[in-house]
Amino acid sequence: MTIIGTILLAAAVASAPWGTTGIVLAASLFLTGVFDAVVDVAQNVAGIRIEHTAGRSILSSMHALWSLGGVAGGVASTAAAAVGVDARVYLVAAALSAVALVSLGAVILGRGADQPVVAPDAPHPQASRSRWRAVAIGAVPLVVVAMGGTMVEDVANNWAALAGTQLGSLDIEAAGIAFTVMIASQCIGRFTGDALISRFGRAAIARMGGTAIAIGGIVVVSTPGSAAQVLIGLGLAGFGSATIVPSALAVASRLPGLQEGAGVTLFSWLMRLGFLATSPVIGALTEAGSIRLGIALLIPIGVATFLCSGALTSGDSGTTPSK
Repeated sequence: MTIIGTILLAAAVASAPWGTTGIVLAASLFLTGVFDAVVDVAQNVAGIRIEHTAGRSILSSMHALWSLGGVAGGVASTAAAAVGVDARVYLVAAALSAVALVSLGAVILGRGADQPVVAPDAPHPQASRSRWRAVAIGAVPLVVVAMGGTMVEDVANNWAALAGTQLGSLDIEAAGIAFTVMIASQCIGRFTGDALISRFGRAAIARMGGTAIAIGGIVVVSTPGSAAQVLIGLGLAGFGSATIVPSALAVASRLPGLQEGAGVTLFSWLMRLGFLATSPVIGALTEAGSIRLGIALLIPIGVATFLCSGALTSGDSGTTPSK
């Protein structure tokens, strides 16, 4: 699923600039979203299975490479646009590179990522409804934690640059620094997250992360116009969000009564609701007041993450390899 999905995803991305109408572009972007969701689940399930085999946390570092890829892709795209590279040529080259990297990874992994951690018992049909109800109720705090992580990422993608210019008085040409600082700090947090999780546990690190997100939000919205203060606050929020999504996915893969793929799919879908909701909410708050009020959403996100991080406790013993 990872290889086939990546090929389809790459084709959808590369096809975007070749259309001559808005409908063709919309179709390319729609298919990009569909195939990205499939690849996201497949890659995370593979990583979770390898993590179980390794007997230690590695999923945070894997997501660090996602963050690193986001920064690298942004830099490469900006550079290509600056020197006038044809978007069609650039996206085809990027698509082929992605397929080559994923194929190489698949060869290195072999069949290890195809082995389920646990073969779950098939539930009796009459127990299906009550099983799903129990899963839904028990998963609510975990969903809150997971959505908190994605909402911080959405702030980085769509609002950090605006916050940098309007709250930190950054020049328009330098606005991208705010995004880079936020994602780079998240990347650093993810590379160091596995060691911290192994030492203190997923729940404890998530509590620290929620605290950092809330403090980061306070630092940003309380600035008198200091670029340094805005960047520090965004950096704190990015660092705090580092391990939240990887930890939530790892725990979701072990929800009672669900297969790994079903749990990860469920939470990937719910986390995308966080992506969909964040920007409209921040936009409405900004329209009602200012970008300062919109970015203040980081504060309740951090508090909610702190309060619900206990849902990750079940994942603290989940990296022990099977005998």
